Amino acid sequence: MEDQEREKKFQVLQIQLNHILMISPVVIYTASLEYPYPPTFVSDNLVIQTGYEPRECIEEPNFWLNRTHPDDLAYVLLENERLAEVGKVTYEYRLRHKDGTYHWISEGSMLVKDDQGRPVELFGYIQDITRWREADETIRRNEERYRALAEAAHDFIFVINRDDKVEYVNNYAANAIHVPVDEIIGKPRSKLFPAEVSIGQYKAIQQVLDTGDPHYNENYIPVGKQKIWLGTWLVPMRDKEGKNISVMGVSRDITDRITAEEELQTALRQEKELGELRSRIVSTISHEFGTPLTTILSSAELLEHYGHQWTDARKQEHYHRIQEAVKRMDTMINRLVEIQRVSLKKDISNPSPIELIGYCQEIIEEIEIASQSKGRIRFSINIAQVAAHMDKRLLREALGNLISNALKFSPPAAPVTIDLVCEAGQVSFTIRDEGIGIPERDLPRLYEPFHRGSNVQSVNGKGLGLTIVKNSVELMGGRIQVSSTEGAGTTVNLWLPLIQEDPGENSTFEDGMVSP
Repeated sequence: MEDQEREKKFQVLQIQLNHILMISPVVIYTASLEYPYPPTFVSDNLVIQTGYEPRECIEEPNFWLNRTHPDDLAYVLLENERLAEVGKVTYEYRLRHKDGTYHWISEGSMLVKDDQGRPVELFGYIQDITRWREADETIRRNEERYRALAEAAHDFIFVINRDDKVEYVNNYAANAIHVPVDEIIGKPRSKLFPAEVSIGQYKAIQQVLDTGDPHYNENYIPVGKQKIWLGTWLVPMRDKEGKNISVMGVSRDITDRITAEEELQTALRQEKELGELRSRIVSTISHEFGTPLTTILSSAELLEHYGHQWTDARKQEHYHRIQEAVKRMDTMINRLVEIQRVSLKKDISNPSPIELIGYCQEIIEEIEIASQSKGRIRFSINIAQVAAHMDKRLLREALGNLISNALKFSPPAAPVTIDLVCEAGQVSFTIRDEGIGIPERDLPRLYEPFHRGSNVQSVNGKGLGLTIVKNSVELMGGRIQVSSTEGAGTTVNLWLPLIQEDPGENSTFEDGMVSP
């Protein structure tokens, strides 16, 4: 009776086990210990996994090996041999399904041992993993495709992990900063971004990791002596649980756009400055022309109505006033023509051979006579004669304006010194005065047309002198530097090449110096 009960319970357990095995994705088997381990039991769900009945597998010798893909057979035999050495193996291979197609199989085998440690049976399982392998292959192909796209893109593409290290960077980015890819991967982000960019970029990356929201920023990286401006999108990369584990950055070179915007801003600023210049010109013309025109009109009316009653001396006085007023207007018109030539870059240089020392002395003498400043200008030279090749007109405009300004803005008895030094193919002029100086706030606008210092209201002038000087010096291939302190005088330095090339030609004129 008890035996019948046990038999009945065993049958129930066997039925339950069969049901479990039938719905299990894993086929269970046992095999003998004789190589190549023929199966002694195979669960019924084999037919679901492979299309074969368990009895087919048991009855046919080498059933499994005969249906293994030829390319995988050597690998399977090697794993079977290794089982005897290690006691447990797991491997993957392709098996021909009953429908003729090959499926990927994952198989695990182990030796079952008795209490004395002697192998008594082989136990194993097989599972169809075709869908997993296909999914893995799809992922692999997608990764290759995306990697190929990343490598082909003319964008900086990189991945930064939570440890602030570079997980990936494409060749385009590495080539742009002249660092090999293998010297960037796994290294701190500072290997990819310079220090001046790194801090701001770190905050943006942490923000993306914390919030999961994409972020866009614009910054530059120095490459050699240039700056490459980048517009960068930062997006989070998540694991299977949706946790933000890294950040992918895609940076596009926007240097051309930034340059275009800067040029546009410069053009707008220049347009604004031009508008302001026009306003100053109109204001200056109205003021400067108003007085001489009034003088001319007044003297002409007086001569018209009372000239027949006046003596010749009195009439001559009014004629002289008209002439002086016309001269003032003519001077102003010439100045306006000069400044237009400067602003439109239409002036040209016409160098010719000159003896520099004598020509400078000639300019100084003319200014002394015109300004009644005999003896105030002290001219110092380090050489007696200098043969040069320069534009006389431009040199006269530059020196004449500077010396006249030094005299005009200095006390009546204060000296003006001019030091001329020739060396290494160039001449330098240093012009110093002890005048009112230039306020610091006016220095940035020193060369703007019609701009005058805020401390020169009592001194006549148009605000054109230094604009003309700078243009003349640059046309001669030189440069100018002004240093000044309000109330303590001004020093102007000019550097000019002794041999100024003719426009569009290489000069063959040789300079000669005669020492004192």
